[in-house]
Amino acid sequence: MDWQPTFPGGWIKRLRSCERTGQWTQLLKLEAGAAVPPHFHLGAGEFIVLSGELRYASGTAKPGDYGYEAIGAHHEKTHAVEETVIFYVGHGPLAMLDADGHICGATGSDGVNAFAMAHG
Repeated sequence: MDWQPTFPGGWIKRLRSCERTGQWTQLLKLEAGAAVPPHFHLGAGEFIVLSGELRYASGTAKPGDYGYEAIGAHHEKTHAVEETVIFYVGHGPLAMLDADGHICGATGSDGVNAFAMAHG
């Protein structure tokens, strides 16, 4: 499975997507200095850092660290200090935010992604 570009400096490998539950699982690779676009969680999320270092709202996560993001968790600047790979399980979509903090899209299961593309 090849890495697919998702945002500047961000790459994913989609491992699982469930249309019925909205859950999704992926590997996320961030280039050094890359930031995940601002977002908030419409569903909880869980992750384990496999390599690198991730800085986010709750602090810093290094290899082997586990993180849990509750519904409503808001992230302005989640970024990688060095190339970082994360195993991520989403229990619902992420609402993506524009520069003014307004919802401009969503990402999550393949069904959420298809809806966001059709209505974006």
